[in-house]
Amino acid sequence: MAHELRELPMDLARQYVADARQRGASLPAIAKGLRARWKREQARRREQAAATLPPAWIAADVWPTLPAALQIALEGSSIDDEGYLCYYRQHEATITAYAEQLNALIEQARHEHAVGAGAA
Repeated sequence: MAHELRELPMDLARQYVADARQRGASLPAIAKGLRARWKREQARRREQAAATLPPAWIAADVWPTLPAALQIALEGSSIDDEGYLCYYRQHEATITAYAEQLNALIEQARHEHAVGAGAA
């Protein structure tokens, strides 16, 4: 179960467990409820990611093809002046998991930026 819930935000888990304990829920019921709560949260995040616009450095036509987890991790991301990806630290595992795909996107963004700068 710990493996399944490893990416569950700790504050969400703490709140759920506190509420469940207050209701007098058993440990198996809390575990089952945490799983269900995390699945609902993941579905909410997927829906939210699908509805968001891509960061400025990712082509709009590429964004919908990215996995929902990666879209969530890239929200608010940018490419700095030196060409490095800037993102929120809590998404480190997702960024690492999709490193190969991200490297290709970053290279594309660098190329488009260089081409755009040279044409100006």
